[in-house]
Amino acid sequence: ACMVHQPAPPGSRYTDPQRRDSAQVLTLLHYYTVNGSKPYCDGQPPRAADRRWAQLYVDLGADPAAVHRLLPPVGGR
Repeated sequence: ACMVHQPAPPGSRYTDPQRRDSAQVLTLLHYYTVNGSKPYCDGQPPRAADRRWAQLYVDLGADPAAVHRLLPPVGGR
């Protein structure tokens, strides 16, 4: 199994606490918990949008270890 690149960064349904949809956030958390360590199907590294989704996963309180390979290197933001 592999992951597909995200076509766009997360929108306000995920990032704005006033518009956040709990069901969608739970789906996001589940997806990255299960798949965050898998390679991309095209064999390419994460893109900017992929990194934004991974950072949102962490910002929502999830374990960064699940998406560590998707996050920029420490000091590389």
